Amino acid sequence: NIKYKFFNWLNMQAKLLDTIKDSGIVAVDSYIAPLDFYRKISAVTRTPVYIDDNKRIDYSRGVLLNGNIYAKSLNYPVKKGSVYMLGPEYALLRKEFWAVPYKKINKNIRNVLITFGGEDIRGMTAKVIKLLSLEYAGLKKNVIISKGFTDYKKLMGLGGRDVVFAFNPSAGRMKKLMLEADLAVTAGGQTLHELLRTGIPAIVIA
Repeated sequence: NIKYKFFNWLNMQAKLLDTIKDSGIVAVDSYIAPLDFYRKISAVTRTPVYIDDNKRIDYSRGVLLNGNIYAKSLNYPVKKGSVYMLGPEYALLRKEFWAVPYKKINKNIRNVLITFGGEDIRGMTAKVIKLLSLEYAGLKKNVIISKGFTDYKKLMGLGGRDVVFAFNPSAGRMKKLMLEADLAVTAGGQTLHELLRTGIPAIVIA
């Protein structure tokens, strides 16, 4: 079993620092945590790991991990005590995606995977379902619905025989859906790394 505590660590910094004190490794993934907090974390743990996308701040000593394809072009400053893990060879993939079979790309698109992450705050899922249903009748559409979706009941109303919904699928189920697809329509988040790993062509909406 994995022990965990769930709390707002940005607003409860003292509690976090007390929790991670003397830890061997602490991984931090945030778009908003300030630099001074990173320095405090670095001071209380042996190996801090910072997950970054865009050279957001001047990180403290530790391991900086950026698995994006453009990571090396960001020219992170070389620092004593820091290790840089940059590029897609360091992409954070779920274990189910470590090994995948060869994917044959079909010339004719019959199956499309639609996935817009955990929340889809812009309502792109519904727009894509409607567009594909109108322009490409009969095209099978596998639609991923995550826990954060607030309008999933409305999405269900868009369903037909060619629309299949998958609710918060496991990594194994997601991998299977990807390998069945001829094309994916997706957001540009972590799912994109998994699509690249499985070799699925994708239309990516930033």
